[in-house]
Amino acid sequence: MTERAGSTTPEYQNQILTSMNWSFAFWWLAGCLGLTLFSACETDPVDEPQTPQELLVGKWNIASIELLGAVNPGNGSFLEFEGCANTCTGVDYNGNDSTQGAFIYNLNTEGTLLAITDTSSAGGSYNYDFDVLELTETALRFIGSTIFGTMKIEAVRED
Repeated sequence: MTERAGSTTPEYQNQILTSMNWSFAFWWLAGCLGLTLFSACETDPVDEPQTPQELLVGKWNIASIELLGAVNPGNGSFLEFEGCANTCTGVDYNGNDSTQGAFIYNLNTEGTLLAITDTSSAGGSYNYDFDVLELTETALRFIGSTIFGTMKIEAVRED
């Protein structure tokens, strides 16, 4: 049996080990780079934008009410829109006489029309259909025609 020339020499064995080490290093590096690229391409879940109905739910402190051309401060009045199980309900508080009432409401899917129907005589009187001028996480502005003329309400979300 003939031996390959130099097959048992330390130089040849060292050459084989070096070749194996470089091969291992190459695949290890390729795997790490692939893993890095894969994890870098993943995106964090982004919060879905809230629907107008979700934005409306909460307590809104009335900053001002404009009626008959006069702008009046809210004086502690608020509207609190509760969630909609079967019917959308809410609470209205009148800061001028410290009375609290209840209402049902409907906001269209675009968030542009708000219908409020008072279900009690206490609290404020918001028994109208309103055009929503602004609905954000912090601001609510709407306007509607009443028997007294145009009423414009500006409110801010309570923290």
